[in-house]
Amino acid sequence: MGENISKLEKLIIEKDITDAQVEAIIDQIKNPDLTPKTFKHYWGTKRIRIGLMSDTHIGSKYQDLSVLEDIFKRFKKEKVEAIYIAGDITEGYNMRPGHSFECSLHGADEQIKGVVDNIPSNKKQIYFITGDHDHSHFKRQGIDVGIHIDERRKDMHYLGMFNATIKLAKNTSLMLVHPAKGTAYAISYHPQKMVESFSGGEKPNILAIGHYHKIENLFYRNIHVYQTGCIQSQTGWMKRMNLSAHKGAWIVDLFLKENGTIDKLENKLLAYY
Repeated sequence: MGENISKLEKLIIEKDITDAQVEAIIDQIKNPDLTPKTFKHYWGTKRIRIGLMSDTHIGSKYQDLSVLEDIFKRFKKEKVEAIYIAGDITEGYNMRPGHSFECSLHGADEQIKGVVDNIPSNKKQIYFITGDHDHSHFKRQGIDVGIHIDERRKDMHYLGMFNATIKLAKNTSLMLVHPAKGTAYAISYHPQKMVESFSGGEKPNILAIGHYHKIENLFYRNIHVYQTGCIQSQTGWMKRMNLSAHKGAWIVDLFLKENGTIDKLENKLLAYY
């Protein structure tokens, strides 16, 4: 991978690893662990302010770096405690016939560097999952771009492929999801079906959904649901498929009770037209 080499690849090159460990690594690439991970991020006991966003698609000709920069400036001005990105941080590789013509950066190396160079830093921590576009590098080359980005940016932390759950307080959780299905006839359809699929004990309090490039907020089955928009203009393929792109992000204020449950939420939509 050139300059983007990971710690794991370095071990293999330097032969500081056994043949059995190499076989285990190859098996992991063929059968990645997609088990949802849970993390604990306590930013406060009474009030927490976070930024929610998704689908930056770095490496796409349709990426909007001016919107990306402005969102981070507004996050900084609003003093968010942390930023959460719900997948598709890169444009990916060969997603469909002709996809390469929509890319400004080609291959994992260039797109990883594009993320490292272009995701702004505002001295707050950035947490992200990867999505189907990111996963295309993994499927075709065995490269998990999330690991490499995490290693090269001290303020960016990789939480896993497709989903992760973050405990924001004792009794408040945020789930990041990058689903698989395409956009439905109604914007709220897939989020509603996703919420309906949760059993009682696994429901998050807040659900942040990437992938669809839509902006939406709804309250369903006691879950505060956010579709987190995108930082990419409508592509030629989206236009042919009659799919709109909602550029923007959310700032969410959580006010907590003493027992760590949500007392109230206040939302601020950062919208770009």
